[in-house]
Order: sequence, then C-alpha cells, then structure tokens
Amino acid sequence: LRKAGCAFLRPGPLGEIIPEADLSALCCSLSVTAHYRHRCICLEGSNALENVVDMIDYAPKAGYSAYYTQFLMPFTFFERWYTHMDNPLRPGGEFTEQAAEEYLNICVREIKKRGLIYHAVGHGWTCEPLGIDGKHWEPSPKEATPEQARHLALLNGTRHIRGGIGLNTNLCYSQEETRKIVVDAICDYARKNPDTDIIHVWLADENNNFCECENCKDLIPADAYIMLLNEIDAALTRMGSTVRIAFLLYYELLIPPEKQRFINQSRFILMYAPITRNFSTSYKYVTPFYSGQKYVRNKMYFATDVAENLGFLTEWRKHFAGDGFDFDYHLCGVYNFEPGGMLVSRVLYDDIGALDKLQLGGMINCQLQRVSMPHGFPLFIGGQALVDPTLDYDKAREDYFRQYYGDEYKAAVTFLDTMSSLIPLDNMRNFNPTQEAADRLAALRDFLNTAKLPDYVPEHIAQRRSWDMLRFWQKFWALAAEYMRCAMTGEAEQRKQVFKKMERAAWEYEIVFQSEFDGYFFLHMIRRRCGD
Repeated sequence: LRKAGCAFLRPGPLGEIIPEADLSALCCSLSVTAHYRHRCICLEGSNALENVVDMIDYAPKAGYSAYYTQFLMPFTFFERWYTHMDNPLRPGGEFTEQAAEEYLNICVREIKKRGLIYHAVGHGWTCEPLGIDGKHWEPSPKEATPEQARHLALLNGTRHIRGGIGLNTNLCYSQEETRKIVVDAICDYARKNPDTDIIHVWLADENNNFCECENCKDLIPADAYIMLLNEIDAALTRMGSTVRIAFLLYYELLIPPEKQRFINQSRFILMYAPITRNFSTSYKYVTPFYSGQKYVRNKMYFATDVAENLGFLTEWRKHFAGDGFDFDYHLCGVYNFEPGGMLVSRVLYDDIGALDKLQLGGMINCQLQRVSMPHGFPLFIGGQALVDPTLDYDKAREDYFRQYYGDEYKAAVTFLDTMSSLIPLDNMRNFNPTQEAADRLAALRDFLNTAKLPDYVPEHIAQRRSWDMLRFWQKFWALAAEYMRCAMTGEAEQRKQVFKKMERAAWEYEIVFQSEFDGYFFLHMIRRRCGD
C-alpha cells in the first residue's frame, strides 16, 4: 500500500493519506522478507478501546508482526481512560471486569484477523493463581488470607502482599506446592486460550523482594525461576501443548543462574528487559561489559549504563542459546521526556541494528498506544527497521516528514531537532538535578516561547492535524520545560503555579488530540520523576 502511494503516518483514520486514483494505477509488485521475526507492540498507557484497535490495525502497516496485551486481563490500561483517572475536568465513570474481558476478546479477534502473533499475560502469575487481585498497580487495603500468605515471599519476618500490590509480590518459590499452583494456572490458561501463541511467565514487577526463608536462601532468583519454568514445560508437554513461553531478564533476574539449567530450551524465548538503562546511548555503540555482579538478597542495585546492562545478557547467553528478543522502553517512560522525538527515534533505530550482534531476534516495544504527539516517527521507524535494519535512516526520516507535514516539512523538522537537542534526557529519566540540566531546560523554554512556526495550512486533513499538534506541543512544552527547570532548582512556588497551567493544558487538549496524546501517562510520569 505504501508503494502504491498510501501513507500511514500514525494510528487511526486521521493519520492516513490514501490517494484518490484509478485502481489500475495503483498496481505494483513487491516482495519483502522481514529480517527479524519478533516485531511486536506491547499494550501500555491509558486507552479507549478504539485506541487499541487502531494500534492493532496500524501495526502491520508499519511492519510489526505481533501484539502483546501484558496481563491476564488488561484491565488497568482501559480503566485509566474510562474512569478518567486523576482528571479533574471530566467526571469519572465506572469500568468493570466484564467490560475489560469483552474488550480483550475484541482485541484478540482484531489481532488474529490480521494474522499477527499474539503474546499474552506476563503480569499476574505471582498473585492471580492464589486469588489475589492482579489487575493493576493500585494498592489495595485487602490483606492476604492465612492460606494465601503461606505461599508469599517471607520479607523481614512476615509474608504479606508487597505494598498492597499483588503484581509486585513474589512467592516462596522453594515450596513445591506453591510452584504447582502457578504451573496449574498456566496450563489452565493455555488450555482455555488456544489463540495465544506466546505466554509470558514473569515474576513480581518489583525488585529487592525475594523470599528470605531458609529454603529460598539457597536459590538465587534465576535458579528459582528456571526450576519453575522447567516444571511449566513438563506440564505443558504432558498435556500436548506446543505454546511457547517467554521468560524475562529483569532486575534480579539479570544475574545468571548458578545451579539450574533449562531442560527443553526449544519451549522458551528469552526476553531481555533492561528497565534501568539510559537512552542517550545505543546498543550499537557499546561493547557489552559483564561486571560479575553477584546476587545479594534484597540489597541489589541496577545499572543504568548500557554496556553494563548488556553484559548480563551476554553472560546469560552462556546458559541459554535459544530464541530471544529485546523488550524495551523507547516509547514508554523516556518518550515523555523527549519532546522532539528525534533522539529517541535514532536510538531506537540504532538499537534495532545491533540486535543481531546481541543474538536477539527482534524487539517488543513496551509502549503507549497514544504515542503520536507530536508525530509518529519513532513508532513507524521501529517497525520499518525491524523489517529491514539496513534501511537508510536519513531517507526514511525525510520521506516520513515530507508526507507528515507537507511542503513546509523542513521547518517542522528543524524545530523538532532543536527541541530534542536541548532536553537533558538522562537527567529527566532518572531525575538527576544539575545546574547544567536546569540551564538546558531554560534554553528549551526560551526557544519554545520565541520560535515561529510557518503559517501554513496544507490541503490534506491528516497534515493539517499534524501542524495543529505541533503548535499545541510548542506551547505545552514551554510550560513543561519551565516546570522541570523549577524541579531541578527547587523553586517550589513557581513550580506549583506552572504545574497547574501545564496540568490543565494536558487535560484540555487530550480531548482534542485523544488518539495521539496520552495526557494521563505524561502527567503520571512527570510527577513521578519530579517528586510531585
């Protein structure tokens, strides 16, 4: 379709340019074999059902081959939108588990309709099989029953739900009975959900919370994990299931195993999830360095350095030689701190180009679905590079923005490049306040307050919307840059006043640009990083 003149600039019908021409003029022949098998989009953020369906529809148009829903039921990603969580301008509605189940079924049908590989679950196996809620990251006052508690990790002498959040709670993995509960739940899921191609089996979504009982102390997390995974494989084999299992290297699980080994590697897919990495450096430009860091129970630190992070992956490859992919975060947290979208696009492209040398067969991007503010180039180039990592980045960028903005696209690209060049990205991702970072934010604010975009109105509605978004983004990020600067310098009163303006603008314009801008997630991330 792109070869025939169509342009898919961002998800949804308002992001498409479809030429009006005689069908005979649109004939072309094209044969492409994708370089990487794993080309997947993962559900995150705050979404209406239409946002998710639009993303599923967009995925193959950009080159993606798979979609991942991340939970047994992705309740939280819909709940945030339909209850208008934290939004003072819109009354909160109710969202039910029944609605979430209906929406999930619709999404799976849309995934399968397009022939996409369906990844499912991940979060929830350490709580849902015990009857502990695992729908979201919101704390619950409900405590574990004595029967549930005996299966939970022992921490500081007690077995409890970590911070009231089931997803963040590990189990007592040395107990055979506990492992069997999880194994049975996974087998039951596989039996009832034959459309699932890859089941993710993850442990708790938190660190420094592994069981401290006498039996568990003899198992580092990776050994306990492999013991569980081998039992899952054996049970699935007995029931005749060929479903693949994705296991993750994440926080403590980055430390390679010492005692346990995979019995049937062909069942499993390694998922490298470097949650603490920085994004100012690409995998392409570093040599993995294994620090030899040893596991110290519940007293771990986690590297932000890309080379050190990759060192764990290369060491793990001595223990697992099977299929694998990168599970990364270019379009999740860090995306909210990169206003021009140009730096994150280039790092994503370069990271994909390095996957072969890392023995990884592709990538899942853990990402927002409303991820096209002010443009969708990172999403697009990610899919295209996974199909062909040798494609010419500069040409792809030029072609994309020419279609995205029309005749005056060069002015928009220069504007976006300047925004990206001024943001102190690593300082914001890990909130490291320095005078240099504050000065760069001040320079970004001043640039946005004085820059003049062309007074240009293109003919096509998709391009007009692109310019409308960019003009909003200029005003919005002038506020965001000042807010972040105040957070860096400790100007509490100014910070408070600017935040009010920024927050109101986010909620007001989220409705205008609903399919492109996730106002909830932006405010959530910026508050979290800046301490509000």
